[in-house]
This record gives sequence, C-alpha cells and structure tokens, in this order.
Amino acid sequence: PVDLLRAELIVRHAVGDVYWRTFKTTCKGSCGQGSQTAYSACTRRTDALPVNSNACRRARLRGQIRNQTMACNLNKPCPKRHEWRFFRWSTCTKTCSGGTQTRQVRCYKVAAGRLPRVAVSDTSLCTRPRPASQRTCNQEECAPDEARWVNKKWSPCSATCGQGIQVRTVVCRLYVGEEPINVPPFVCLKAGVAKIPAWRKCSAKASCPSSRRRPAKCTDISPLCKVLKGGGGCSDAGMKNLCCTSCF
Repeated sequence: PVDLLRAELIVRHAVGDVYWRTFKTTCKGSCGQGSQTAYSACTRRTDALPVNSNACRRARLRGQIRNQTMACNLNKPCPKRHEWRFFRWSTCTKTCSGGTQTRQVRCYKVAAGRLPRVAVSDTSLCTRPRPASQRTCNQEECAPDEARWVNKKWSPCSATCGQGIQVRTVVCRLYVGEEPINVPPFVCLKAGVAKIPAWRKCSAKASCPSSRRRPAKCTDISPLCKVLKGGGGCSDAGMKNLCCTSCF
C-alpha cells in the first residue's frame, strides 16, 4: 500500500499538481538601486503549501531559481540628502596655557550608497547641527615666566697696541612657555637678575710708544670715553688712542 501511494503522488505531480513558486526577500535599499535575493520552492497547487523539491524534479519542471541576487527599486529615485563633513584639526596655536585648533566643516550632497563628494555653498541644506570648527587645546598651565640676560660674542679688541676695550650686545629675554621674546632691560632689573657686563678691557700684543702729544686726527671712538676719563682710564696709552678727544 505504501508503494502504491507513493506512485500515485508521483503521477499526480507529473501531470501538474506541483510547480516552482518564486519568492523574493525584502529589498535592501528603500530607493535608488537596491538588491534582493530570489529563490524557488516546490509548491502544491491545491493548497499552495511547499512540498519536497524532489516532487518538482520528478515532474521534470523547469524554472527553478537558486538564491539569485537581483536589483530592485530602480524606478524609485532617492530624495536629495545633505550632511556635514569635517576634516582634521589643525596644530594647537600654543603648547600650554590654552591654545586653539580649527578645522574645515562643509555641507556635502550625498548620493545613494556613496560617500559625500560634492560640497554645496548653501549650508542650510544640512539640517543637522553643524559640528564645531574650533576648540581649545593644551589647557595645562605654562611654567612661570623667567627673565634672563642673553649676550652675544665679544667684539675684537679696539686697540692695536696697549689696552682697548671689547663690547658685546646684551639683551633681556623673557621666556614665556617655550617662546622666548626680547623685552626692555627694566624687566630683568625688576626681576633682580644680575646684569651681564656689556664691555671689558682688553690688551693688544704690541706696546704703544710713549707720547704726550695729541695726534693730528683725534676723535673718541667709543661712547664710553667720558666714563673712562672720570674713572682714571686715560692713564693707559691704549685708552688714550681709543678716547683721544676726552683724554688729551
């Protein structure tokens, strides 16, 4: 009896009691070009219930679809969408005590399924809150300011014989964080920093010939000559050459 029932089912399927029914998954993408998967299931005509696929194969039915991906929603264009796009932050303007960073923020038109590519000038099209284009950075307090005297190299000796002087540039420099700046001398004096000498005596290798006569061309070479005269500097022959007008 079982064999007879099976044979009867095969005959009924062979004459068209079953068919391949196509099913489709939900479209991935509500607009533009989406995708969905189609597949076939062997179905009984009397009650539209699925049966074993072998029934359709024994009936030699064609048209079976096995997990075929196809496009969907092709005729439904997506509405225009805009969104904000921002770039990297710039370097902080300060290394300590609070600086600022900036970045570019632009409104872009977005195509379906693609990255933003076209910037638009009308930023009102981007309806979401605009990302920040500026922020604070390096909030840590800088080390206390420090004032120092900074000097350059000594000049060559002013005398070719006997004694002369050498001068150098001395400036007051204030170190604010990592950015030193030159400031007026009173800043270092007010801070109690001992000043570095801006001049000193020097001696030439050759000795000057002794003479009390005033040279034909007599001028003061250094603005310090008047100070040297009051301090007894004119007793040296080399200083006389340097401060000829003041010492003769």
